[in-house]
Amino acid sequence: MNPTNQLGDTDSTAALHAVPAASESVPVILLTGFLGSGKTTVVNAILNTAHGLKLAVLVNEFGALGVDGQLIVGAAVPVIELPNGCICCATGNDLLKGLDAILANHADLDGVLIETSGLANPAPVVNALEHGKFSRPVRISGVVTVVDALNFDDNLERAEAAFQQLISADLLLINKCDLVDADTPAAIATGVAKLNPDAPVLTCTKGQVPVKLIFDVARVTPLPQSDCAGQHNAEFQSLAVWTPKALDITKFNAWLDDLPGDIYRGKGLLRFSGHTGMHVFHLVGARRTIEPAAGIDRAFCSLILIGKGISSLNLQSSFSQCAAEQPREFK
Repeated sequence: MNPTNQLGDTDSTAALHAVPAASESVPVILLTGFLGSGKTTVVNAILNTAHGLKLAVLVNEFGALGVDGQLIVGAAVPVIELPNGCICCATGNDLLKGLDAILANHADLDGVLIETSGLANPAPVVNALEHGKFSRPVRISGVVTVVDALNFDDNLERAEAAFQQLISADLLLINKCDLVDADTPAAIATGVAKLNPDAPVLTCTKGQVPVKLIFDVARVTPLPQSDCAGQHNAEFQSLAVWTPKALDITKFNAWLDDLPGDIYRGKGLLRFSGHTGMHVFHLVGARRTIEPAAGIDRAFCSLILIGKGISSLNLQSSFSQCAAEQPREFK
């Protein structure tokens, strides 16, 4: 097997599949990957490609704030969020109910994308879906795992979930290749091919993947015999902070600098004094990004942090102190 295949710009302008009749099975793709690997970016890239498919999306969040669901644009039907838990245990029944509601109410769907939390083990999720009872037949097309090229080694050391996501994949997408040197993606591809020799390995940037490759994925990898049992919930915790005021960017950056090192992931929707509109904030490892949040408008700032041993931290008070002295009025 050729371990890497660099994806270029692909124009998928025609529908890939005929619209399934009510009696035909609807393909379901499980999109997984460790915290901050770029799953939501891949989903948005798929939804905003001119492929002619009518797609639905279910999103699981490890935490009380639904951020990713608000960042997904272009779905054919409303995005269903399953917040505050792991898709493979605490919200398992919600997953089945949510999928069934989509199938029952949208007869002309071409497929469903399920984005798991970054801490989910894919195997029990697939098992639950395969044994679920739905109003229409579904088929689990495959597990697509997004790999963070920038934090690959660190993620494998941090959590068993990252390893389980690799060995469960039917297709591996090495993302963020623009953030590493030219030799790194090939080295990662060689390594993951040893862990999972059955799955094709592709490289991409900013989640840009030809949609046909996603929906043509086939179940090729035997799923490991494992369960979730909520183990990651004991190891990782999430902490939500918010403020009704716009933030001072200097104070916010200083607050980030003081965060403990065991916080691996942060994401939020924020307003900054002196800047118009909402902004999307991402923290992945040591890397931070702040970008405009097109189409999102609300009068408060919220941020979710994920890491180890953070449940006892009192970050709400210090986050509130990041507010600007004279916040502008929200409109």
